[in-house]
Amino acid sequence: MLWSLGALVGLSAVPLVVFELTKGPTVPPLPDGIESGTAPFVTIFLVDGLSQHSLEDGLRTGVFPNMGQCIRSGAYIENGIGAFPSMTGYAFYPFLTGDDATRSGILGLRWFDRERDLGPFRNYIGRTNVQMNRDLLDEPELLFEELLPQYSSSFNSYLNRGSVRQWSGGFSHTMAKFGERSLLLGTLALARFLDDELAPDWRVVENQVVDEAVADLALQPKVQWITFSSPDGDYHVHGDATRYQERLEWVDAAIGRYMEATRRIESFDDRVFLIVSDHGVVSVRENIDPRTILQERGLTIFRGAVAVLARSELTQPMGEFDGVDGVLAINGNTMAYLYLKHPERGWQARPDYEQLTHYSVQSSNSHVDVIEALLELPGVEMVVARDKEKIRLRTRGSEAAISKSADGYLYEAIDGDPLAYHDDAGAGSLLDGRPHSREAWLQGTAHTEFPFAPVRLFDLLSQDNAGDIIITSREGYDFAPDYEMFVGNYHGGHGGIRADQLRVPYALCGWGVRPGVKVNVATAEDVGATLRSLLGLPIHASRAGRPLAAVLRD
Repeated sequence: MLWSLGALVGLSAVPLVVFELTKGPTVPPLPDGIESGTAPFVTIFLVDGLSQHSLEDGLRTGVFPNMGQCIRSGAYIENGIGAFPSMTGYAFYPFLTGDDATRSGILGLRWFDRERDLGPFRNYIGRTNVQMNRDLLDEPELLFEELLPQYSSSFNSYLNRGSVRQWSGGFSHTMAKFGERSLLLGTLALARFLDDELAPDWRVVENQVVDEAVADLALQPKVQWITFSSPDGDYHVHGDATRYQERLEWVDAAIGRYMEATRRIESFDDRVFLIVSDHGVVSVRENIDPRTILQERGLTIFRGAVAVLARSELTQPMGEFDGVDGVLAINGNTMAYLYLKHPERGWQARPDYEQLTHYSVQSSNSHVDVIEALLELPGVEMVVARDKEKIRLRTRGSEAAISKSADGYLYEAIDGDPLAYHDDAGAGSLLDGRPHSREAWLQGTAHTEFPFAPVRLFDLLSQDNAGDIIITSREGYDFAPDYEMFVGNYHGGHGGIRADQLRVPYALCGWGVRPGVKVNVATAEDVGATLRSLLGLPIHASRAGRPLAAVLRD
């Protein structure tokens, strides 16, 4: 059934959005030149927003029997460290390449590309999600591309370049996220017979994902990627732990239903199963706008729309940004990039650290310390900026610097300790004035409030198109007041570098996986490298991930 939302509401302010609800699974034939996959097969379940403590609580109480069975029969990474910013889509990249997401060519779901004359504000929310695949660097290839011409498929993912079949629930999945909270639906008081199309039940929508993926098994996909989006979507809107838990329990049952289907088609023993998460979730009580304090000091800051619904191309010319001082790019709502125009060279250059702390206000012929101003906001926890070859972290009352050399990463406390590592035995041992390897920082900080933060922060801000400033929010805050479609303000979020958003669980079971293994800590890129090893693909020294030897069956 096809509906035009613009036609239904009769309001010119509402973009034309066309969506389709399919009434049953469809299995298209293999395209010319594409072959059925050969064993071993891979199924990746991405549970959007599955937090570490939620999985552990569910395993302890027995409400996740299917995920629990995979963990018992395979390998469990208790402290997985995801990508930063901790964002859907962007955080998928390490699983599909074995490399750090900062090397992907994209920098989250919203960022600003100084090098583009057209569409510099990159926003992958809405119809423009197709741009995420296009913005990826050509190398390395995603797993789907590397395994061609074998058939692979993806369900509800927009980081899927090379996947032969790319299935999406489209608008029905979006509306299931908002459900009864949709102000549009309430205002219009649409007839009951439209409810299933405009506010479908999330169970119906997620069931459709499983049905399509199960039917697709007939084509023997080498890799299937299945995203369960309802836990994250509902937590954003409601911030309700009880509702969130209900959705996670349903996802567990859906995973069990899928696994049973693989047994019926006799591919179970030849299949590797991964259960992974892209980020955790946190409750939000207050929504603050970082632009306000800068605007009070005379700066003009652009904040892009939450989503692009009217078109799939990003066509805003760079010239339209000449009249603003800065661009705010919100990610997950608890993290934001701030890009500032160079006072003399415009958008073609980044301002240096001294300019960020003495930024020219053209309207008043004065200067403002942008970093200090942001730290005055009650909801800002950390402000991070690049200073030549170093990264500077500042909180209210403390400051540190991160640098990198051939010997590793060095974290230096300048005034206090923004990451609170001194109080932890493992992390404190790394504060000896010497650089340490990625692995040392991973092992030493995994259990802290800021796991792996020196590495994640430095690697992100070293990218040319990262924000001039990164802002992260305090507990209970986000940076997106009156921003979201239909609901205005979210009550849950992610994107930041705290443990409750960055530290997540991973599990592997099935073909080639050693049973009964527990791994203390590993990164998402390590999981991706381990998957490559299981598939017999080369392990590249230039990539950040390393196979987890304990997980691999002899």
